[in-house]
Amino acid sequence: MVDPLRRYGSLLDKDVPAGDPVRVAVTSEAAGGVVAERLLDLFRAEPGLDRVALAVDGQVIGTVTRDRLLDLAARVEEGTRSAGDGDGATLPGRSTGYVLLRFRCASCPAEVRLLFLDDSPPRCPEGHGSMERVR
Repeated sequence: MVDPLRRYGSLLDKDVPAGDPVRVAVTSEAAGGVVAERLLDLFRAEPGLDRVALAVDGQVIGTVTRDRLLDLAARVEEGTRSAGDGDGATLPGRSTGYVLLRFRCASCPAEVRLLFLDDSPPRCPEGHGSMERVR
């Protein structure tokens, strides 16, 4: 198993503490480049969202900010390596096989975004039970 901080650490803004109400949940098998692309899509689709907590296999590892991802994307445009290029699981081009699934707690402002959905919806990180899908 790859250490989540090794795989996703470049996406994290180390100057911002974790604890955001919006959580993006991924599995440790997800390629770093795919996660970065989906997060960029999320920030483009939701202009009012500036940061999210990144959870890997249910454990929050840090905060990803819009500014951090845009900085990484600018570096990629300049010809440097992309986030996730070294993990050996990234294919050339942009993935079209994944969409972020959005879930919200009915009792509090907590939100979770998933790249993959197992058999049941995620549970609220604050303990309020199953979350509802937002379409």
